[in-house]
Amino acid sequence: MRSRSLVLFIMLVAVSLPILPGCRDEYEKMQKASDRDLQTLTERYKALIAEAKGLKPEDALQLLHHFSTASLSSIQTEDFKNKAGKFIADVAAGKYDKMEIRGAREPGRLRLLLVTVDKAKGNIPFAPSPDGWKFDDVDVAFGNFEKKFNLKGSTPAYPPSLLSSVAVLQDAQATVKERVQAALRVATVQDRAIAERFAGPEKDPWVKASLLYAAWKSGAACEPFADAFPIERDPQTQLYDADVDSYQVLVTGIHDCAAASAKLAPTLRLYKSCYQADEKPRSVYVQSLVNLASAKPEYVLKAAVQHNYKYEEDPVANILVGALHGETGNPFFQYISKHAKEKGATAKVAKEWLEKMAARDQEEPAEPPANPNP
Repeated sequence: MRSRSLVLFIMLVAVSLPILPGCRDEYEKMQKASDRDLQTLTERYKALIAEAKGLKPEDALQLLHHFSTASLSSIQTEDFKNKAGKFIADVAAGKYDKMEIRGAREPGRLRLLLVTVDKAKGNIPFAPSPDGWKFDDVDVAFGNFEKKFNLKGSTPAYPPSLLSSVAVLQDAQATVKERVQAALRVATVQDRAIAERFAGPEKDPWVKASLLYAAWKSGAACEPFADAFPIERDPQTQLYDADVDSYQVLVTGIHDCAAASAKLAPTLRLYKSCYQADEKPRSVYVQSLVNLASAKPEYVLKAAVQHNYKYEEDPVANILVGALHGETGNPFFQYISKHAKEKGATAKVAKEWLEKMAARDQEEPAEPPANPNP
């Protein structure tokens, strides 16, 4: 009888062994990471905790820069705020004061930091980025150690959430092109609060203008965007060369603002930015200028008077004369034809441009319509 009891006891112990505290889990059995990686991951985790100590739950978005872009691409803003807010509260309550590091693992592309927090074991994934190792799972980084994560790394969601754009805006290593594109994505989701929050302290002129564009598209006034649009030659050329699509969006935005605004300032800005643009970037302005002249001819003439450029040196005047000479049905042509007979500075400009159009008509006579019955 005693032998049988002993056998049963041994079997029970054997079955229980895998869940005893001292046993290694599947992550602990993985290949160890280098000492350098262990040190780096430890520093990253401690930096997250240290930053959280100085924040209030409502400041949760300030922790975005710790995470990989892929990990943020599928999480919504309020969800992140809630999870980060709880983490900030847990840190403030002392939950992470006795956090222990159990090592680091290298399962492949990712690195894992093995920790113990408040007696709970966690395995926190990090993904490589241009700015070093970043947390690759929001839930796990914020203390949900029961969640299963992808050992191959987070899969980027498409279209990406607003948070991934915000993370790029915060990334000191991101290029101007990347940050402008991120700001324009903020415009598509129409989050005015995010756009204005980041526009305020932004130093780069193109990123700032793009964020103010996003704020306008989310309900703010358009004039601050127009005023922030960089009109100098070199900045325009740089963005045109780096990302002509974003440049096109912003130039079109200046036109749309000028067309919608009761103020003259956006038209003045469009006029002057075209004047200062180099030849290739200037080509982007042509259709916008023709459209604006057709919609608000009096504003275009007022802008011409204020800038007082000589016709030979004025690309806007040359674009409009070249595009609209002979277009007798166009509202701009009709307006200047009538206004040229009046008095005043704008009438003088209208008369000059009308004369230039007549000269172009002589050089490039309009072709008669084809005869359908020869």
